[in-house]
Amino acid sequence: MPSAEEIQKNESSEKIVPLIDIFYKDTGRLYSLVSQIDRGTWQEHIETQEKTEKSEILKKGNVGVSRALGTEFSDVESEEIKRNIQTKKAPFDDIALGLLEKLNLKPKIIPPSNVFSRIDVLHGIIKLQNYKFIANVFPMLKQHPKAFINEFQEADRISLQIQELKKKKHLSQEERSYMPKLELKRNGFLKLGKEQQDMLEIVASLYKFFPTGIGFELSMQDGSVFSGQLKPDNLIDSDEVIFTNYGECLPAEWEVLGIIDYVGNTSASLYDTIENPMGVLTHFSNSIKGLLSKGEITGIIIPILIYRELVVPDE
Repeated sequence: MPSAEEIQKNESSEKIVPLIDIFYKDTGRLYSLVSQIDRGTWQEHIETQEKTEKSEILKKGNVGVSRALGTEFSDVESEEIKRNIQTKKAPFDDIALGLLEKLNLKPKIIPPSNVFSRIDVLHGIIKLQNYKFIANVFPMLKQHPKAFINEFQEADRISLQIQELKKKKHLSQEERSYMPKLELKRNGFLKLGKEQQDMLEIVASLYKFFPTGIGFELSMQDGSVFSGQLKPDNLIDSDEVIFTNYGECLPAEWEVLGIIDYVGNTSASLYDTIENPMGVLTHFSNSIKGLLSKGEITGIIIPILIYRELVVPDE
């Protein structure tokens, strides 16, 4: 028979609720999915408590002297007063925890088999892509290329060296032979810088086709990469706070509950879409996304919930 201490330990362990740190929550999809499972979902929860009190009943005398004097006395009888106390509880994250419990999905460290439109929980490292920032920077690249192209900066540095040498009234033999080499090196950097500038101007002219908002990539243990888009309104913190605190790479590893679609080899070539204006735009859009991606994309994931488990230290 277990001791009282063991029983208390088991009871306390059953009461432990794992905490999760939610990074992203699509409340609309959460409510939609739970309502489909339960044929509806609650918006608020009201708890009713009953409080019972005993109260002595004071009675006046109805006969003889007692009635004439209006004497009051306490009856041994009592009545029970029941008070209903209603407490309203907002759902907050109960809806998210409830959906995870009902789906009973174990986070996967490698992707499942190629099934389209599958809901699952994937585990991995998350890297963010600030498309809005990139789209805003490209016009600046075109206007001030020297501030962003290293080759131009190196050419300017060498030009300063040449100017310092030209200021001297008397140059040594070594300095005379070194100056043409510097000029040749500077011209090489200027040529490379011009090539970089031309490329940036081409890309910058397409900045209007860039996606906006925040993208993300989930890298899994076997090297699979799933990409998706984050709606700013569904982020727990603002994008400014996120990029200030973490930059592009979120710390540790995360779970992503979402709808998965795999990328098939269905992209048409530019030649196939040249007669279709919308097809051309789609081709350029896909090409830009490919340039922004850090690797080959395994599939697309529509995020519903992005979270990580928290460790509560023992006292």
